[in-house]
Amino acid sequence: MQLYDTARRQVVPFTPGEVVTMYTCGITPYDSAHLGHAAVYVTYDVAAAAAAGPRPPDLVRAHITDVDDDILAQGA
Repeated sequence: MQLYDTARRQVVPFTPGEVVTMYTCGITPYDSAHLGHAAVYVTYDVAAAAAAGPRPPDLVRAHITDVDDDILAQGA
C-alpha cells in the first residue's frame, strides 16, 4: 500500500509493523446526510484491511466532530 505523507509531500510505501494504529475524525454534519459522509468510513475500512499485519490494526473513530454555532443555529 502507498500513502500520501503530508510532511514529505509525496506518496510513500507503507509497510505495516507489528502494531498499526489508526484514527479518523467523524463527519461534520452541517446539513442532511449524503454519500460523501460514507466515503470517510469506507476509505478508513479499506485502509485498515490493507494495513492488517500480524494482528488487526487498533482503530479509533470519533463519530461526529466540530459541533459549533452553525450547527446549533440550524437545530434551533
